[in-house]
Amino acid sequence: MAINVMWDNDQQTIARMIYDEGWNWDEHRAGVQQTGDLMATVDHPVHVIVDLSATKTAPSGAIGRLGETFRFTPENWSKTLVLVTSRLMARMIMGAVTRVYSSFVRNHRFLFADTLAEARALLAELDH
Repeated sequence: MAINVMWDNDQQTIARMIYDEGWNWDEHRAGVQQTGDLMATVDHPVHVIVDLSATKTAPSGAIGRLGETFRFTPENWSKTLVLVTSRLMARMIMGAVTRVYSSFVRNHRFLFADTLAEARALLAELDH
């Protein structure tokens, strides 16, 4: 699978999705479901890091397909997601998605980081 899901820390407060080059929407949907299953194993809030650093492009239809993802919200998701990417296009697509689906995401926090270390630092700041 081109998307791997795991805990990012021992406290199990951050789930991480790692996207490899060549991922597709079926793999995305499966990765989102796997993330939800992982989060269901704990009873505290969980942040999500989506690591796109190894990808150059997204499959076509990003705005519509990512909108479907917003309908998936486990009860214990903190509503904070950090995208790890230095690609301007990914940031622009996410900006468009959040505008189009503003009614779904009004209470969500979407952050961007250039590196995994920066993503972790952003989440550490939020938790203190």
